[in-house]
Amino acid sequence: MNKFKAIKLIVFCSIIIGVMSKTSYTKTEDNCEDIVSQLLKAPMAKLQDAKKHVISSGVKCIPVLSKSYNGANGHGKFEILDVLGEIKDENSVNATLTILKKQSERAYSGGTWGGEPVEEFHNRKAAFVLRNIGKIALPILKKEIKKSEGEFKKRLIITTGFLADKTYYDLISNILKEDTNPFIRRLAAFALGNIGDKKAVSLLEKALKDEFYYELKADKYHDIILPPPHNRVYPVREAAVHSLIDLGVKIKRERWDIWIEKGEYEEKK
Repeated sequence: MNKFKAIKLIVFCSIIIGVMSKTSYTKTEDNCEDIVSQLLKAPMAKLQDAKKHVISSGVKCIPVLSKSYNGANGHGKFEILDVLGEIKDENSVNATLTILKKQSERAYSGGTWGGEPVEEFHNRKAAFVLRNIGKIALPILKKEIKKSEGEFKKRLIITTGFLADKTYYDLISNILKEDTNPFIRRLAAFALGNIGDKKAVSLLEKALKDEFYYELKADKYHDIILPPPHNRVYPVREAAVHSLIDLGVKIKRERWDIWIEKGEYEEKK
């Protein structure tokens, strides 16, 4: 009888453990849906807490973040990318690359973020996210480069420069000199500053003459707009100035706007 009771107890405990495990897994999945939803709905006052909550949940919520990206508004997309950059894991690298690939293949919708095409804003954000994730992203990027093509491949090559890798220095230099997309030229200029090779200085100085600009437009994030021509944004020139400073050129920081507008700079004495 005692043996029979013991067997019944073991079977009962096994069932309970199985149910608890299944319940725990389901609860975890539900929690990810809930906390990502809270992130996307959070007012500015509670946004940082909502982001910390998702980040603390770690890798398990990456599939939900990826799934939620396409349906999110512009601000939500930005926050999802931001969170992926803080979950420093191979899964977050792959999720960011999937987003970048889709963005690279997408035609401009006509939407802007302060005048910049919203797709380019998020492409730039994705590149900085991969830089923030760090060196763990580099082997994944190089593997992806080998099987990619077109604009997506160029963006991947540039992003290796964001991670201070010199493998594609010459290709990135050529992209800055020759590419027809000014937003890709801007990323190439940023990448050369991150690589840290001072032989890029002369090329970046030439980039200060880049003619492309867009006009800053008022929206809920940009409410104070200067009159023309001071509302012009020169993305390639701006990136070149930042990279020149990263490479040790002593530019007067308080005069950045003038140097970008004029396409030249004055060194500190």
